[in-house]
Amino acid sequence: MGRQSRMKQQRRQASVQQILSVEQARQIWLDKLVQFDLQRGYGVQYGRVVEITDDGGVFVACLPGYDRPVAALAFTLGYLYVLTAVEEA
Repeated sequence: MGRQSRMKQQRRQASVQQILSVEQARQIWLDKLVQFDLQRGYGVQYGRVVEITDDGGVFVACLPGYDRPVAALAFTLGYLYVLTAVEEA
């Protein structure tokens, strides 16, 4: 197998892995109520995961009624660890 073929295969494998990661994240997090602390002195905030894009962008809309300066949060799949799922009553 030539160098270009290996590179093409690696890109394809990375693309498939990205698709699988995004789908798994969507199944776990999409439309979930979450809490997070940005470690900037704002304290714990609550929001809902509203979108996970095909390229791995995660968007959280903060819940109204909190007197905090953060209205929304956007990050990549690598930062999902900052979210904690909250059970809804």
